[in-house]
Amino acid sequence: MPLFTQPRRRGVLGTPGVGVLRSAPRQGTWRVGASPDILRKMNDPRARPDEQPPMADETVVRCGHAEDLETAFALWWRAESARRHGPHPPVSVERVRGYARRTGTFLLVADSAGEIVGMALVTPASSRPAEVAVVQMMFVAPERWGEGIGRKLVAAAPAEARVRGFERAQLWTHADDERVRRLYEGHGFGRTGPRVAGESGEPIVLYERLL
Repeated sequence: MPLFTQPRRRGVLGTPGVGVLRSAPRQGTWRVGASPDILRKMNDPRARPDEQPPMADETVVRCGHAEDLETAFALWWRAESARRHGPHPPVSVERVRGYARRTGTFLLVADSAGEIVGMALVTPASSRPAEVAVVQMMFVAPERWGEGIGRKLVAAAPAEARVRGFERAQLWTHADDERVRRLYEGHGFGRTGPRVAGESGEPIVLYERLL
């Protein structure tokens, strides 16, 4: 039985019209709730990934579809387990599903010749949902670490958030992971708070940038 089951046609995770995906009646499929410009580009036959897959050596970041959810979340589970050298991620599957249910959430995936090798899930902030986008999850397949896929996702997530009208982007990261912190700092994020304990007890810090 798969870790994540496919959402029903009524709506993502059984909730019509709510969360990361909403219906696109003209195509009869489910699409990420994106800006009109993004949707126009996705519906262009020259740009649609299901009709024009990237070259074997090219990885592109695109808006996720409903059918990408299970693969994207399974990638998160695998990548976070690899980072922790074996233990399962402390964040529960149900909590991750909860992120996807939030109105205004969007999913980005890194697509390499039709294979999802990276993902980012972005939600509106609980306190300032109209202004602040929170990068809740950003992961790359362990076998593709070191190929620059993370840089593409870090660049794409704020760019899409800006198109959707957000003014700031936030994310939490591990305080002792200097490589990842340098990656975020190289894309305009700056540390805005002290070290605090995350769910697993590991120290984390908040990063933020203007859009």
